Amino acid sequence: MTKQRYLVTSGLPYSNGRLHVGHIAGAYLPADTYVRYRRARGDEVRFICGSDDNGVSTLIAARKEGTTVEELTARYNARQAADFQGLGIEFDIYGGTHQPGFVEHHNRLSQQFFRIMYDKGYFTKKKTCQLYDAEAEQFLPDRYVKGTCYHKKADGTPCAYPEAYGDQCESCGSMVDPIQLINPVSTITGTTPEPRETTHWYLRLDQFEDPIREWLESKRNPQDGSPPWRETVLNFTLGQIKQGLPERAMTRDL
Repeated sequence: MTKQRYLVTSGLPYSNGRLHVGHIAGAYLPADTYVRYRRARGDEVRFICGSDDNGVSTLIAARKEGTTVEELTARYNARQAADFQGLGIEFDIYGGTHQPGFVEHHNRLSQQFFRIMYDKGYFTKKKTCQLYDAEAEQFLPDRYVKGTCYHKKADGTPCAYPEAYGDQCESCGSMVDPIQLINPVSTITGTTPEPRETTHWYLRLDQFEDPIREWLESKRNPQDGSPPWRETVLNFTLGQIKQGLPERAMTRDL
């Protein structure tokens, strides 16, 4: 039997709190099981993971705890690594996007990816209105703002979820434009934000609609022997493309 080489990773946990059962059952136990299976078959496997230290939720947690992002992420990164080890989930590398020994590498690769995509014309730079908290004196990206969702459900009825964040509605699953939230509120001060103009880089997702659609359609009858995707999954995903993929902000004001 020919030995094969595999690189396995899992979604990076935010370094803003302890791990819970949902983390383990949803992302890390399945990956660990697959790694053990491949190694039992004699394959060469590298199991890589680490903490996401750059999310807005981490900034919010540091503010609430009255500490710096560096101290908070270092503390929870170490705690998470110990939790994984205690559960017998052993990564070949467990790093962190802002941890010593990894942040330089992460910064270099992120800038390299950005430059390649920029050179290919996938980015556009434009001025837009974003929500601004005058009391906190800052813009409110992602989870710094919440309000009532303006999207409609699959049956055409309003979602109207009152706790939708500025990046995604946890109820209907739709991406959110924070400027369109109904009755938006700053999660920092609880005040009503005001729209202000700012400049950002956006990823032109519309340029990827055709190749993504073709790839998804190929999953109805895969030629590589893998099982076909479920129709419910395909129909939902293709429906998102049919609506048109919006430009997605790749930068933000913090």
